[in-house]
Amino acid sequence: RQRFNTQDDFEAALKAERVSIPEFRNRLRERVRDQMTYSRMTKFKEQEFRGSLNVTDEEAKAFYDQNQERFAQGDQVKLRHILFPLAAEAQAKSVLASLKAKKPSELKDAFIAAARKYSADQPTREQGGNLGWIEKGQSWPELENLAFPAKDGSLLGPVKTDAGLHLLLVEGHQHGKTRSFDEVKANVRNLIYQDKNQKRLAEWIDELKHKYYVERKEPAL
Repeated sequence: RQRFNTQDDFEAALKAERVSIPEFRNRLRERVRDQMTYSRMTKFKEQEFRGSLNVTDEEAKAFYDQNQERFAQGDQVKLRHILFPLAAEAQAKSVLASLKAKKPSELKDAFIAAARKYSADQPTREQGGNLGWIEKGQSWPELENLAFPAKDGSLLGPVKTDAGLHLLLVEGHQHGKTRSFDEVKANVRNLIYQDKNQKRLAEWIDELKHKYYVERKEPAL
């Protein structure tokens, strides 16, 4: 329904396909039921396959050696922020001014206290605005363009993004690197396991297609 501007447009599209709303609703219900059935079946088969899908350390190391570019880590910056609504620019500038008046040794504690008091970002508010390490390309360009070139300990802002106005405290920088095998070993093993699992599920589905007659029906919409 959300694909159409109005309810009338939605009903007109159904009418053009000669489908009533109850019929369309029943089709969707059947599709959801089929998807749920398929999901239950695949989860059951995954449990059945689990014992035969072991991943050895040798397999993991070979995969890592052949795909090291997948485990490259870009430049990172460690940030804290205080988020204000766009309409609260005056407040953001006032808080920024009070923070700039602090001594460098007092700035971090003052910033954390201000984040807990003022920040509109609930997930980070109690952590003093802590965003942690952000890899280049993972956050708003407006933040990254200021934060990555800045020196450690810099106080920046207000920076406007889609979320609002940010005050930033730059806590550190890390250069990009390729993570070692030990750092990503668990991830590599999981990637290989998932690949094996998907291939085994595909083989099982092909077996079912040959064993049973399968008819696919897709509704017009």
